[in-house]
Amino acid sequence: MRPIQRALAAASVAGMALSTAAAAQEGIISRDIYQDRLRNDGNKITFCYNPFGMMAGFERELAETLGMALLAEVDFFEISRGDLQTIQSEYDYRIPLTVDQIFYMFVQYCDAFMGFLVNDRNPEWVTVSRPYLSAETVIFSRDEDADEIGDLPGDTRIGTRMMAPGDAQLINFLSAQRADWTRVPYYDNALVLERIEDGSNTAGMMWLPGLLNATGGDPEAAGYHILPQMPFQVRSVDVGIATRAQDSFLNTTLSDAIAALQADGTIEAMLVAHDLARPDGG
Repeated sequence: MRPIQRALAAASVAGMALSTAAAAQEGIISRDIYQDRLRNDGNKITFCYNPFGMMAGFERELAETLGMALLAEVDFFEISRGDLQTIQSEYDYRIPLTVDQIFYMFVQYCDAFMGFLVNDRNPEWVTVSRPYLSAETVIFSRDEDADEIGDLPGDTRIGTRMMAPGDAQLINFLSAQRADWTRVPYYDNALVLERIEDGSNTAGMMWLPGLLNATGGDPEAAGYHILPQMPFQVRSVDVGIATRAQDSFLNTTLSDAIAALQADGTIEAMLVAHDLARPDGG
């Protein structure tokens, strides 16, 4: 059992239900989670991140750049492979950890956690910064005769990662308007691409950074073309930096720094360099 898993099992960390008194009695919180972390650590910010994710290189560079902008020392805590709850899905943004594990990392190691989705389903003890990445979902194909989604043939099979943004809308769209098309769900975005490559499927649906990362930033050169005008609305995938809800000053400071780096084009250039965005701003 990995260190974090042992600690969780021994201490029975229960995420949001963990009381300060119980934590003190068990001695699992070596640093007061209700103290301002920057006050304890001077100007150092420790960023937790997933080194096995597709955005790892970008997120390290972004954290270092934020540190320089804030005149802060930057340290990193890397998630270990043994702590992952599932095999890391390729070309994906999800963090394969439990809420309890993330809570424990905040208690023991992290000031900030890279790669959190900005949504209303995050734990109440977490606040997520301004997004540093906001991405659309696209439908794409290798069919040279298809210039738009309506050009796809009647027996089209569309691969998608299960429960990805747009998956529910795709199910409803096919049921209501294209009963002759078939949704083919997978657990991994890599399989979405592989089944187009081997001819099993006509098209795929994926968040755009995943497709860009898989094709070296150039889907067209890899033989894929993105079909314009999605036939249904899909929420954007917004990714930011999580802090403890109590660390509102740190969260605001990081958000302001992200906004400044977006305004001067720094973050966009980094995204393009890491094959997470198109040079045209897509």
